[in-house]
Amino acid sequence: MVEGKYIVKWFSKNTSQAWTAIRSSGEYTCIAQVVRRANAKPLVSLAEMTIGNIRTPISAKTIASQYKLKKTPCSFVLDFEDYQLLQVEKPGVPAAEQKQAVRWKLKDMIDYPVQQATVDIVEIPPDPSNTNRQAFVYAFAAKNQLIGDLSNTLLDSGVNLRAIDAMCISQRNIAGLLEQENRGLAMMSVAHNFGLLTFTKGGELYHARRIEIDLERTANAFERMALEMQRSLDSFERQYPHIAINKLYVAPFAERELFCEQLRETIYIPVETFELSDLFEFDKGVNLSDLAMQGRIMPALGGALRQEVAA
Repeated sequence: MVEGKYIVKWFSKNTSQAWTAIRSSGEYTCIAQVVRRANAKPLVSLAEMTIGNIRTPISAKTIASQYKLKKTPCSFVLDFEDYQLLQVEKPGVPAAEQKQAVRWKLKDMIDYPVQQATVDIVEIPPDPSNTNRQAFVYAFAAKNQLIGDLSNTLLDSGVNLRAIDAMCISQRNIAGLLEQENRGLAMMSVAHNFGLLTFTKGGELYHARRIEIDLERTANAFERMALEMQRSLDSFERQYPHIAINKLYVAPFAERELFCEQLRETIYIPVETFELSDLFEFDKGVNLSDLAMQGRIMPALGGALRQEVAA
């Protein structure tokens, strides 16, 4: 929980309500609203990028008013650099005590006092064929100051902030729309100066890795990135031999074609791409045909997928 004026749920449980997700990076803020539907693609009623970083009070008030963010439950998607993601052994304590036990484990793993950290955990499903194997969890740690300042700024500006998510959780939600039953899925997205590689199965996150990339998107830069991805695939295969990863999906971004050419020469599993229109239905007036725009808005769309399917 956040210490300060407000308390916001960190990875709060899903509800049946539609959510609006927000992500700010640099001088822009992306906002998306999605409704999950039974037997149909999720419906995107809003997907826009606006000038101004909603983390700042002035922009927050303007954006909250412009998009009527007081009227809808909102989540904020943290950038990868906002938090640390650490895999730790699952403590052998009751469920109610797990978070506190993990917090104790993190005291020598983060670069600031653990008392100053907002911590939550996501369980990594165990190997059903090997019940004696050590179980693990992912621990998310962010500075109380960052979470508190962000929460206070948004709530003071009229944003109906209900939860805070991490980018890898957002990407897990997107990957869940592409998964095949009983199969694992690898997904790569590319942002300004890094790529995010995730491994999921059955809607669960098993592994996430940030891979740095040069700002100049050259063939050599993509080659180095592809080699790091191959190492991650090899490592995942050793750690989770019971999960078959049969393909890698590359999310939209401007230089994707050049990147995929390099990937197909480097890694041993099939490389596929997708458009957001393959996964979502867009309401009238929502246009995301540009690959660069799709890449920027995707984390917000994934954050807005946190709700359950509406009947």
